[in-house]
Amino acid sequence: MITKSFLSQEPNSQSFRIIFLIAILIKSFFAVITPSSYDFVNIVYGAFLVSNGRWFQGPYTFSVIFMNLFYRLWLLVPVDHSWIYLDHVFTPSPSGYLLLFMFKLPLLAFDMLTSLLIYKCVSILAVNRRIATLAASVWLLNPYLTVAVEMDGTMDIISTFLVVCAVYLFIRDRHVASGVALAVATMARFYPVFLVPFFAIFMLKERRNRNFCLTLVSYFASLALAIIPFVAIYGTRFLGTLYQLPVGGNKEFIWFFGFRPNVASTSGTEISSVMTVAAVLALLVLRVWKNDRRLILDVILIVLIIYVGLSHFNRYYTIWVIPFLTMDLAMNWKGAHGNVSRALYCIFFISAFIYNGAYWWFNDLLFIREFTPQIADMAAFMLEIGRNLRLGDLGTTFSQSILAGACIIYASMVAIRNTLRTRLNSTRTTT
Repeated sequence: MITKSFLSQEPNSQSFRIIFLIAILIKSFFAVITPSSYDFVNIVYGAFLVSNGRWFQGPYTFSVIFMNLFYRLWLLVPVDHSWIYLDHVFTPSPSGYLLLFMFKLPLLAFDMLTSLLIYKCVSILAVNRRIATLAASVWLLNPYLTVAVEMDGTMDIISTFLVVCAVYLFIRDRHVASGVALAVATMARFYPVFLVPFFAIFMLKERRNRNFCLTLVSYFASLALAIIPFVAIYGTRFLGTLYQLPVGGNKEFIWFFGFRPNVASTSGTEISSVMTVAAVLALLVLRVWKNDRRLILDVILIVLIIYVGLSHFNRYYTIWVIPFLTMDLAMNWKGAHGNVSRALYCIFFISAFIYNGAYWWFNDLLFIREFTPQIADMAAFMLEIGRNLRLGDLGTTFSQSILAGACIIYASMVAIRNTLRTRLNSTRTTT
């Protein structure tokens, strides 16, 4: 129903339907033939353990409980229900491939739904459906996303979708729903909690005190409601375990505040460059920049891209920033700096693909199952490429440096653009 409503509003609906359908088919195909991502298999095992009563599984609790729903759905299908992994090795069978698809179905669905949200956001902010279609199409046809989401099986697409959903609801002035979406995103991953202050600043700057209260109350009330069942099951010791999660589980929380895992000399106690940028951004938003609906996209883009570029080069975390990169690219496609935006966009993905490939993706041919001797030979060739890139850390360091540079330049460009736009508006108002 959502898809039909979306396509009915699109001026070139026939061409976009084709893109949308091709994307679904390609992503579904690669999702089914890639069962061997180690982290994805861990989530699958976690989903299985939920059925045995292990509801709380640290920072992955949301993911495993959510995936358990699809495991239970598979159990209702009249097929052989033998477990599909033995010591993390996939056991092929018709029912096994069905379960693999069932586990990856929500990732595929959130991937496709994110493209629709991107369309909606851009159509509101750019007031141009062609630009919105461009943004959604770029997202759908991005091969990096297919590798990261459907093939690698990253659960971060869920929190990414929810953050984009929260932004969409926010610019539509649906503040309670926006707060709830942001809360659920925080349950999936901790990083959305760092976006809450910026939502608050936007509302306080416009003196929308009632909306400010509604957003925060809905956000914290949703988190509290999610905690209550676990307190009922595990008692007050659950709160102590929850308190320890940022240090022992979701490291992205402390990476924001100080610990920089890619700097060998760090003591782990200094204020991180990410927090420094976030503090400067907060001051710029509060005192300097013009408050408009598009600014929230720019601020979130700067915070997340700086985090990716200066803190931790995890393949999953790049997913967080891609929707905002894609929307920014589409809205500046024909602008004064359109060529620069396109170049940086390409550099970001090429360098990220090389870096992530060297450490993870090239180890077994992007997690594709070795069905034939030819595929096995290709996997061995890809593994050798990965080894050469890691040799002496030359390839990984170079790609990491290029990625960091692209992130810094992109963030600086967006910051300068907002400063110039504010000055231009001030000049027009004065004259």
